[in-house]
Amino acid sequence: MITHPLFKTIIYQQRNFLLKSLCRCQPLSNNSTPFHDELTPTDLSDFGLDDFMYYQESPEVKQYREQNQGDLFPLKKLIDEWSHKTKDRGKISLQLIALLTEPLVLVSKYTDPHINLALEDYIYNKMPKPVLKTDYNSQRLLFYTNRPCVVIGKNQNPWKEVNIPLLKNSKIPLIRRRSGGGTVVHDLGNVNFSFMTSKDDFDRFEFVDLVTKAVNGSDMHIATKIEVNKRGDIVTKKNGEELKISGSAYKISRGKSYHHGTMLLNLDLKTLKQLLSREEFIFGKIDSKSSIDSVRSKVTNLGISSTGFINSVASKFNEKYALAGLKEQINEPNLYSENKNKNLEINMDADKEFNEMMGLTPFTEVDHPPFPKIIEIEEEIFELPKEVFDTAKELKQWEWIYGHTPPFTHTMNNSDLGLQLEFTVEKGKVTEMEWRFIKSSSGQDQDQDKKQLEHIMQAAKEKLLSSNYRGDVIKEAFTGTNQGEEVGSWLFKIIG
Repeated sequence: MITHPLFKTIIYQQRNFLLKSLCRCQPLSNNSTPFHDELTPTDLSDFGLDDFMYYQESPEVKQYREQNQGDLFPLKKLIDEWSHKTKDRGKISLQLIALLTEPLVLVSKYTDPHINLALEDYIYNKMPKPVLKTDYNSQRLLFYTNRPCVVIGKNQNPWKEVNIPLLKNSKIPLIRRRSGGGTVVHDLGNVNFSFMTSKDDFDRFEFVDLVTKAVNGSDMHIATKIEVNKRGDIVTKKNGEELKISGSAYKISRGKSYHHGTMLLNLDLKTLKQLLSREEFIFGKIDSKSSIDSVRSKVTNLGISSTGFINSVASKFNEKYALAGLKEQINEPNLYSENKNKNLEINMDADKEFNEMMGLTPFTEVDHPPFPKIIEIEEEIFELPKEVFDTAKELKQWEWIYGHTPPFTHTMNNSDLGLQLEFTVEKGKVTEMEWRFIKSSSGQDQDQDKKQLEHIMQAAKEKLLSSNYRGDVIKEAFTGTNQGEEVGSWLFKIIG
């Protein structure tokens, strides 16, 4: 027996479909009578259902039933599949939740950044597609917190955005997300949010406005009110200076959209600064016509708890989307009020008394069950689909993280060696390597050293063309001589 409270939402939806189908006199099985055979004529008379004794399905209804056999209850079908396929019967398939046609707030309890970004992708892809351009009611709000990592935008250059040698020495993963935007540092001191809706409802200011209203209107203590600037960043002000606490990135595809951002609550700002500090005179100059550069801004923490932030924003989301949609549907004319001229209006007080006497649930409660305000995605409860793990694996691949970088050139100078070196890189692979000799800082300019270094550079070029642009690969290409290893070590410290 399924007892987990999250299944109440799904079961209520099935009951809702059942009741609506009965009201429309649609058969729900191969039985030509829509009610149980054990109902006696007296029962039918007491409930005012005498006419249903003589119900026969029309040819059109029969054809519809035969064409859609097994598809009338898509979520019930998923439950059946889950019951048979899931080894651990105590876990719920995330797919059941992802397909629900109502606004949802979800909080991932995972801290693996690859899993969380894959979850975001999965929930977005499974979110019901809009049928009409208006009245979309399947919005999603996902929160997640990652352990330390650096996340770059889909079209960014990691060698330009990040101190990669420090990143690797610190064993902090670099991740390229599937949306645009700039580079961000994550740790357990910030919260990431992702608001999903239809393409037609997309507005890059709408959700950040909701966030600011939720935080400013909460009982949490914040030094100054937060606001949204012209770029759509959430900012605060200290001593008249604007400080950024959240940036955003967006994705629009297949009639849907999402807007996600990183909220700085109690992030390690010192580490953030170190990881994103890249001095050109040390790490070289990156030239690229097609990569997107991050907009550098001064940042600060908001200084509130992640739980307080999530609860405040989730409450405002439910108020705007879930509860607003509920009120609209309850206020819509129902089956009975459409038939006022036929004297079929219901006396609501009498209806409530009858429901209480018979132990029945009112139609409005069936239509709108008390779904959880926040669904926590944790390993003990949910079985993650294979697609999530497949996507997480793809996000870890070097070919995606570095190989997806738009074409660029990387120019470096070493005054001690008297050398300027330039790599041309496309799809993460070296396509050209050029160099020229410059006067060393010590004034040494010996022909013999030049000839030896020329030979070393030529040999390295032959090895490196079509190779991955990786510090270890490049360092290996320069081994064999002391001068070559000096060049290789220098490049390794720059490229990472």
